[in-house]
Amino acid sequence: MDASPSINSSYRPAQGVMYQIPKPAAHEALQKLVSSCFQDYRIYQPLEGQKVLTPLSKGTFHLLVHPNPVETGYLVFSPRHTPVWMNETLRRSNVIRMRLSTAMHTTTAVFAASLDRSDGILWLEDVLSWNGADYKAYKTFTERRKMMKQFLEHHWMPDDRATGGLHIRVANYQPLSNFEKVYKESGWTVLDLCPEMEGRRRFRCKASGGIDSSLVAQVKAVTGLPDIYELWSADEICVGRAAIQELSLSRTLKTDITQKIIYAEVEWNLNFQKFRIIKLLPGSVPRSPMARFESSKKMAVASNANANANANEASVE
Repeated sequence: MDASPSINSSYRPAQGVMYQIPKPAAHEALQKLVSSCFQDYRIYQPLEGQKVLTPLSKGTFHLLVHPNPVETGYLVFSPRHTPVWMNETLRRSNVIRMRLSTAMHTTTAVFAASLDRSDGILWLEDVLSWNGADYKAYKTFTERRKMMKQFLEHHWMPDDRATGGLHIRVANYQPLSNFEKVYKESGWTVLDLCPEMEGRRRFRCKASGGIDSSLVAQVKAVTGLPDIYELWSADEICVGRAAIQELSLSRTLKTDITQKIIYAEVEWNLNFQKFRIIKLLPGSVPRSPMARFESSKKMAVASNANANANANEASVE
């Protein structure tokens, strides 16, 4: 197997994924385990705008491209518990069912893993700790990647049925030479720069107008329908219609839209199956591409399903 494994993914509906939350005692125990493994348990340091170019001149990095919004977190293995994915804040977690070797049932390990709820994929990114050893602090990225290869070859058997519909995949890193080309494209939501040197955080750049920051569209009036507007993406495609609920915003928009081009931050309302205009933005803010509007709808569906699952689990408790 190649030292940098790649499993390409295509879209699969994620509505069928059942996200199970662990028992409170298990969550607390694994929360303490992660805290004890690292002096600094933050994985990423955010970068904005042109600041993303600064680290490139200060070391060797590996590029990771996320087309969809992802939640950063840890995949935690412990002898006493089923594997659990835990958000980077350590406040939220989900049970992850995997087919593992006998050795993994006596192993304590922590991986960096990002959860894409819109496509129902858990991306395995890095081996941060193994049996108490802080690999993040003392091993280079290439050395940690070799540990990921050993995990794939000897300790894990992929089985989407066993995971309850969640697809577990291995992150595909690219050479840094691809950065400038990818950075100019619109088909990404998050870019991660992973340092080769040990003991350093990753850098994360979010796309302007991306779902993780804001969803931005040009607003155009619809003749004969007050307070209903068409939304146009960076691709010059109409991505749907939006409504306004605030009276002051309605008045401002009616006045301004006849005089100038209007951009706005919007969000998908799952109940009404429409976008809602949140606030008006200056024309200098980049619009989001069509793909991110579609992702926002899928994210809303996935988040709602997860909230319902958590509520059901809590009622059982």
